[in-house]
Amino acid sequence: MTGVTAIPAAPTPFYLYEPERLAHAARRWKEAAAGRARLFYPYKTNRHPAVLDFLAREGFGAEINIEADLPEALARGISGDRLLVQGPAKTEELVDRVIAEEGTLVADGAEDLALILARARATGRPARYLLRLRTPQARVGQRAFGIGPADALVLARRAVRRGAPPLGIAFHLGTGIPSSAPYRASLRSASRTARALRGLGAPPAVVDVGGGFSSPAESRFDDRGRPLRAAWTDPETIVRDLSADARRSIGGADVWMEPGRAIVAEAFRLVCRVLRVRGGREVFVDASRMAHGFFIARGRHPVSFFPRRRGRAVDLVIAGPLGTDLDVLVRRQHAVAPKEGDRVVFAGVGAYNLIAANEWAGPIPPVIEWPARCPVAP
Repeated sequence: MTGVTAIPAAPTPFYLYEPERLAHAARRWKEAAAGRARLFYPYKTNRHPAVLDFLAREGFGAEINIEADLPEALARGISGDRLLVQGPAKTEELVDRVIAEEGTLVADGAEDLALILARARATGRPARYLLRLRTPQARVGQRAFGIGPADALVLARRAVRRGAPPLGIAFHLGTGIPSSAPYRASLRSASRTARALRGLGAPPAVVDVGGGFSSPAESRFDDRGRPLRAAWTDPETIVRDLSADARRSIGGADVWMEPGRAIVAEAFRLVCRVLRVRGGREVFVDASRMAHGFFIARGRHPVSFFPRRRGRAVDLVIAGPLGTDLDVLVRRQHAVAPKEGDRVVFAGVGAYNLIAANEWAGPIPPVIEWPARCPVAP
C-alpha cells in the first residue's frame, strides 16, 4: 500500500480518508488549470463533507445533478459562475433556485431546455445555460443523454429568436476515460455546432468538456469488459491539450472541466478483515462489494494485505460475505494467501464507492481520517 506502512486498529470495515492525498491531487489540477480552464467538482463522485469543504476553499466550482446537493453547495459559498447543474430531469424548484443564484444549467434535451426557458420567463430573470451535445465518442452508458447536433441547432435557433441564446455547449463521455482521443474527436464534432451557433449570432462563450478523467491509482474496463490502461492522467497534460484543442475547435470560448474521479479516487481506501480462506485461494472478507465497494469490481484497484506474509503467490478470489456472485470484489489477485483476521486494503476507492455504500451487508462503514491520533495496526 504505497505511502502507508500502518493502518488504524479500528473495527472493520471502514474507509480510510487521507486528506493529504486529496490536497495533492486537487492542487495539481488547480495549478494546471490556472489561466486555462475553470474546474468544477462533481458532487455525485463523493459527498464526504471534508472533501466538499476543502475543494470549496480551494476555489473549485460545484457540478450537481440533484436538488438535495444545491443547499450543500450554497452553504459553502458556491453560486454564480461556480455553480453548474446537470441532469435530464430537473425540477421547476431546482431550475428557479439556480436561475436566482445566477448559476449555469446544462440543457439535456428539448424538454429540459423548454423548462429552463419557461422558468426564466416566469421568474423574469435570464437563464445561463449550455446545450449538452450527444457525441458518438461517449461510453455506452452516456449515449442516451444530450442533444443530437441537428436538433441542437433547431433548439438554438428557437432560443435565439426568443432572445435567450445558449451560453455555450457541453458534452460528457463517461468515466475513467484513459486517453485524449475521445475528447479531441468530440471537440471536432462540437466545432460544427459551434460554427452554426456563430452563424445564428450566438457564438459559444463556454465549452464544457465534462469529466471522466482517470486516476493513476486505478484502471477501468471498456464497454466490452476489457481492461483500459490509463496513460493520460497528468493534470498538466490534460488541461494543456484539451484547452488548446477546445480553443482551436470552438474559438475563444472559456473551457470548463469536471474532474471528480481524478481528484478524489486516491484519497480513500477500503479496509476490511479476512473472515475465511477456503481452499487456499478463496478469500472471504467482511466488506461487501454490493454494499461497500460496488465499483471495485468494475476496474483494477491496488490491493494490499496486512500483515505481509511470505510464501508462494497464487491466484486469489476476494469476495464479500453475502454468498452471491454479485459480491465478488476481485476475481484474480496474484498474492500470498492471507490468514483469518488479516486486513485487506483496497486503494483508490474514493470515486463512487463511498457514495454508493448501503446497509445490505450491515451498517455503512465509518470514514476514519488518516493520519490521526489513534492506535495503529502494523
